[in-house]
Amino acid sequence: MAEGLRVQDSSVFSKMIKDVDNDSIFRLNHYPPILCNNNNNNKDPSFHANKVGFGEHTDPQILTILKSNDVGGLQVKSQVDDGDHGVWVPVPPHPTAFCVNVGDILQ
Repeated sequence: MAEGLRVQDSSVFSKMIKDVDNDSIFRLNHYPPILCNNNNNNKDPSFHANKVGFGEHTDPQILTILKSNDVGGLQVKSQVDDGDHGVWVPVPPHPTAFCVNVGDILQ
Protein backbone atom coordinates (compact mmCIF):
# COMPACT_ATOMS: atom_id res chain seq x y z
CA MET A 1 0.00 0.00 0.00
CA ALA A 2 2.83 2.38 0.88
CA GLU A 3 4.51 1.78 -2.47
CA GLY A 4 1.25 2.50 -4.30
CA LEU A 5 0.94 5.76 -2.37
CA ARG A 6 4.60 6.56 -3.14
CA VAL A 7 5.44 6.88 0.55
CA GLN A 8 9.21 7.23 0.91
CA ASP A 9 9.50 4.62 3.70
CA SER A 10 7.68 1.66 2.12
CA SER A 11 7.64 -0.25 5.44
CA VAL A 12 5.85 2.50 7.38
CA PHE A 13 2.52 0.62 7.63
CA SER A 14 4.24 -2.67 8.53
CA LYS A 15 6.03 -0.91 11.38
CA MET A 16 2.76 0.53 12.68
CA ILE A 17 1.01 -2.84 12.59
CA LYS A 18 3.91 -4.68 14.28
CA ASP A 19 4.21 -2.08 17.07
CA VAL A 20 3.54 -3.74 20.43
CA ASP A 21 1.22 -0.87 21.47
CA ASN A 22 -0.86 -1.06 18.30
CA ASP A 23 -4.46 -2.19 18.70
CA SER A 24 -5.32 -1.84 15.04
CA ILE A 25 -4.44 -5.22 13.57
CA PHE A 26 -7.91 -6.64 14.08
CA ARG A 27 -10.76 -5.34 16.16
CA LEU A 28 -14.37 -6.44 16.28
CA ASN A 29 -17.08 -3.98 17.22
CA HIS A 30 -20.79 -4.65 17.25
CA TYR A 31 -23.30 -1.82 17.19
CA PRO A 32 -26.68 -3.31 18.10
CA PRO A 33 -29.75 -1.31 17.11
CA ILE A 34 -31.42 0.60 19.93
CA LEU A 35 -34.96 -0.68 20.01
CA CYS A 36 -37.71 1.88 20.39
CA ASN A 37 -39.59 1.50 23.66
CA ASN A 38 -43.07 2.98 23.53
CA ASN A 39 -43.01 3.31 27.32
CA ASN A 40 -39.92 5.54 27.14
CA ASN A 41 -40.44 8.59 29.30
CA ASN A 42 -37.32 10.32 27.97
CA LYS A 43 -38.31 13.90 27.13
CA ASP A 44 -34.82 14.88 25.91
CA PRO A 45 -35.27 16.24 22.34
CA SER A 46 -31.76 15.02 21.40
CA PHE A 47 -32.72 11.42 22.24
CA HIS A 48 -33.39 9.30 19.16
CA ALA A 49 -34.45 5.73 19.88
CA ASN A 50 -33.41 4.56 16.42
CA LYS A 51 -29.74 5.63 16.65
CA VAL A 52 -26.93 3.09 16.90
CA GLY A 53 -23.29 3.17 18.03
CA PHE A 54 -20.92 6.12 18.31
CA GLY A 55 -21.40 9.79 17.58
CA GLU A 56 -19.45 11.76 15.01
CA HIS A 57 -15.83 10.56 14.80
CA THR A 58 -13.03 9.51 12.48
CA ASP A 59 -11.32 6.13 12.56
CA PRO A 60 -7.68 6.26 13.68
CA GLN A 61 -6.71 3.02 11.94
CA ILE A 62 -5.43 2.47 8.39
CA LEU A 63 -8.64 0.93 7.08
CA THR A 64 -12.00 0.13 8.65
CA ILE A 65 -14.17 -2.56 7.13
CA LEU A 66 -17.82 -2.44 8.16
CA LYS A 67 -20.64 -4.89 7.56
CA SER A 68 -23.99 -3.21 8.08
CA ASN A 69 -26.10 -6.35 8.63
CA ASP A 70 -29.01 -4.29 7.32
CA VAL A 71 -28.83 -1.87 10.29
CA GLY A 72 -28.82 1.85 9.48
CA GLY A 73 -26.94 4.64 11.21
CA LEU A 74 -23.67 4.88 9.29
CA GLN A 75 -22.93 8.28 7.77
CA VAL A 76 -19.95 9.59 5.82
CA LYS A 77 -18.81 13.18 5.57
CA SER A 78 -18.86 14.35 1.96
CA GLN A 79 -16.33 16.67 0.41
CA VAL A 80 -19.17 19.01 -0.60
CA ASP A 81 -18.69 22.19 1.38
CA ASP A 82 -21.65 23.77 3.15
CA GLY A 83 -19.60 26.70 4.40
CA ASP A 84 -16.81 25.60 6.70
CA HIS A 85 -17.86 21.95 7.00
CA GLY A 86 -18.72 18.97 4.83
CA VAL A 87 -22.17 17.43 4.78
CA TRP A 88 -23.00 14.17 6.60
CA VAL A 89 -24.65 11.74 4.20
CA PRO A 90 -26.38 8.51 5.31
CA VAL A 91 -25.05 5.24 3.91
CA PRO A 92 -28.03 2.99 3.15
CA PRO A 93 -27.61 -0.39 4.88
CA HIS A 94 -27.41 -3.50 2.74
CA PRO A 95 -27.51 -7.01 4.24
CA THR A 96 -24.59 -8.34 2.15
CA ALA A 97 -22.45 -5.24 1.56
CA PHE A 98 -19.21 -4.10 3.18
CA CYS A 99 -18.15 -0.47 3.56
CA VAL A 100 -14.41 0.31 3.52
CA ASN A 101 -13.37 3.54 5.25
CA VAL A 102 -9.96 5.13 4.86
CA GLY A 103 -8.66 5.82 8.35
CA ASP A 104 -6.72 8.77 9.74
CA ILE A 105 -3.34 7.03 9.40
CA LEU A 106 -3.78 6.49 5.68
CA GLN A 107 -5.13 9.98 5.06
